[in-house]
Amino acid sequence: MKKEEIIEICSKYVKYFIDISYEKGGIFNSEMLLFVSLTNHLNVKLIIESGRANGQSTKVIANYFKNHDHKIISIEYDKYTPEVKNAYKNLKDYKNLTLLFGNSFDLLPKLITEDCCILIDGPKRLKAIKLAINSLKNPLVKAIFIHDLYRDSPHRKDTEKTFLNFFFTDDYDYVKKFRYLDKRNWIDQRKYKEIFVN
Repeated sequence: MKKEEIIEICSKYVKYFIDISYEKGGIFNSEMLLFVSLTNHLNVKLIIESGRANGQSTKVIANYFKNHDHKIISIEYDKYTPEVKNAYKNLKDYKNLTLLFGNSFDLLPKLITEDCCILIDGPKRLKAIKLAINSLKNPLVKAIFIHDLYRDSPHRKDTEKTFLNFFFTDDYDYVKKFRYLDKRNWIDQRKYKEIFVN
C-alpha cells in the first residue's frame, strides 16, 4: 500500500481522533488513527493487542468499535502491576473486549482464528519484531502495528530490513497532515514528570 493511499484512508476517520486524552504508557491519537483506519480498511473483525499498560489504546480501539461486530482481545504480560487496576477501571464497560494475561508468544498463535490485525505495544524492541515475524507466518494476520520504533534506533533499522512493506507514523507527510491530533496528548503527557527525566 502506498503512502498516499494510507494518508487518504486515514483522512476518512480523522474526526474520531480529535481531543482524545492521553494516559501514561498510551499511544498518541495520530498513531491510533493509523491503526483503526487500516483495520477498518482491511475489513477484519478480530483485533489483538499485545501490551495494555493502563489501557488507553485499548479503550480507544474498544470505544471506536463498540457498535460494530468486532472482537477485541488485549494481552498484558504481568497480572500484578499498578497499571492493571487502572486498565480494569478504564475498560470495565466494554462488552466487545476480552482482557487476558500471559506471554504473547504463547497466546497469540492460539488467538489468531480469523482475519485479524495485531497491535504490539509490548514486548518492545527486538522481541516486538520477533513477535511480529512469528505472527505474520499465519496468513490470517493482515497487518501488524508495532509501537515505539523510533527513527534512527537500531530496532527501526532492523524493521526496515526485515519487512518488505512498512509505514511509520513519523513520516513527514503523515505528521504534517495529522500532528494536530496529538496536541492534547502532549499537554496531558506533562503530568507524567518521569517521562522527561533522562
